[in-house]
Amino acid sequence: MSWRDIADDLQDVLLDEYSETDSAGDPIVVSFEPADGSSATLIRGVFRDAHTEIEVGQEVLISAVSPRIGVKISDLPYFPPLENDRILIARLNLRWRIVDHQPDGEGLVTFELILARQ
Repeated sequence: MSWRDIADDLQDVLLDEYSETDSAGDPIVVSFEPADGSSATLIRGVFRDAHTEIEVGQEVLISAVSPRIGVKISDLPYFPPLENDRILIARLNLRWRIVDHQPDGEGLVTFELILARQ
């Protein structure tokens, strides 16, 4: 078994453990929707929408929500994403537009997201 196989298996375990689930622990659909209108691909992903704070000067604090989702590159129909590709997170019933991608060099990528206009 190669290092790549071991890393791939570990990524699967982590995504199985931390991917989106409902209250019963069952997987929730996360869809990658290509901008060209072709069929969506169901993927596993770990969604985070934590606040980011930036201190400017000594007294000004800027706070923003920074939604991101981590996915396995091999689960995607293609990589890198194209302009206006979207992610649908069923639990939120919201579509997000991918605005940046940050591969980790080990087969995973984090997509920075903004709310897509409907």
